[in-house]
Amino acid sequence: MAVTLANTGVTAGNVGSATAVPVLTVDSKGRITAVSTESISTSFTLSDGSNTQTVAGGDTLIVAGGTNITSVVSATDTVTLNLDSALSGLTSVTASGALTGGSLTDGTATLSSGALSGATTGAFSGNVSAGNVSATLFTGALTGDVTGNVTGDVTGTVSSIANHDTDSLSEGSSNLYYTDARANSAIDAKLASDVTIGGNLTVNGATTTLSSTNTTVEDTLFELNSGATSNANDIGLLFERGSTGDNAFMGWDESADRFIVGTTSATADATGDLTITDADLAVADLVASGDLTAVGVTASGTVQFADLSDGTITIAGFVDEDNMSSDSATLVPTQQSVKAYVDSKVSAVDDTVLRATFTADSSSSSFSLGTMPNESGRTYVGSKLTIKISTAFSGGSVDGILVNDGTNDLMAVAQNDPTVTGLYVVDLGAEAITGGATVTVSFKESDGSTASVPTAGACTATLEYQFYT
Repeated sequence: MAVTLANTGVTAGNVGSATAVPVLTVDSKGRITAVSTESISTSFTLSDGSNTQTVAGGDTLIVAGGTNITSVVSATDTVTLNLDSALSGLTSVTASGALTGGSLTDGTATLSSGALSGATTGAFSGNVSAGNVSATLFTGALTGDVTGNVTGDVTGTVSSIANHDTDSLSEGSSNLYYTDARANSAIDAKLASDVTIGGNLTVNGATTTLSSTNTTVEDTLFELNSGATSNANDIGLLFERGSTGDNAFMGWDESADRFIVGTTSATADATGDLTITDADLAVADLVASGDLTAVGVTASGTVQFADLSDGTITIAGFVDEDNMSSDSATLVPTQQSVKAYVDSKVSAVDDTVLRATFTADSSSSSFSLGTMPNESGRTYVGSKLTIKISTAFSGGSVDGILVNDGTNDLMAVAQNDPTVTGLYVVDLGAEAITGGATVTVSFKESDGSTASVPTAGACTATLEYQFYT
């Protein structure tokens, strides 16, 4: 029986090529219902990580060696890349393990069989061990331990030679290290002459002795008892006087809380409160801003003070004040002020005397003996009137002298003779005289009333009086 298959719509023929593969669609009855092709790639991309190259299908891929690298293709489709036994042109090599070879050189230094030769400089960290290290000059710091001999000069600091002594150093004037005896001898020789210390000098001993003839110090301040947090010792300078007497002391008396100058039997090793006897002190000027207490003061110059006291009375100063207007209990007046004040007061109390001197001048017939004071509440009385004729009067028909207070005649013409030298006295017997009255002395002719103008003569008239209240 003949069977005819239904047409599936697929064109009969060859499907696929060297660059394409057939793609078939099969239904559930096993029939091919569709046919197509799918292109296949015949090239690939080759890359070194930075650069790329496309290799076409059918081309031969060549794996070539490079600097210091050789490539080998074997029958088993394998390519082997080998590192050449001799390398050149390298700029750096990083190795995490041991690097083994016959020799290593940079063109100047060579490392071969553990020996480094031709090196000009080197920097090392950690320990460097070698039988011998030889160079004309080592420059820079050498850090770490050195095992072996060092031949030549070492310029710089060697931190420790604890494992070595100086026994192997040959004798010579340039030895770097000495025995104690040699060192002491060298120091003693140097100290026997001038010594200059460029830095600070710290002495921790108990006593420092200076035997120099003269000592000069550039510092402007001397600090004694340095470092003390509290103090119970007298502080100062002690002057040795030998057999002449006790030592002299000038300084701070801690127990009295003041400076003192005196003598003491104490020596330089004494401490605490020294027994000090006051000594004399000569100064040009003594200036005190507070109280000055002294048993005796002898001064050849000026003594200036704020207050002067004997413990009861205080004197604040001296004044030249004629009228005593300050009326102060703390000021002392000068002699001139006292005299001027007394003179003024005696005059104010009228001195109880009026006195005047007259010399004939051929023009005056009288002169004023003075004016009586006139203090309120006082009554004035005359006690005595005297006229001393020192040079006899003449001319102008002078015959007598009349003294009048403006109210009463105190001396009549008949009670004197001005033409004869002598002293004429009238006892006034407490005759009242008006306060403020002017007492006049007049020259009279023989009639006792006519004024006379003498041409020669001299006299002094004195009126003594008293007053009561």
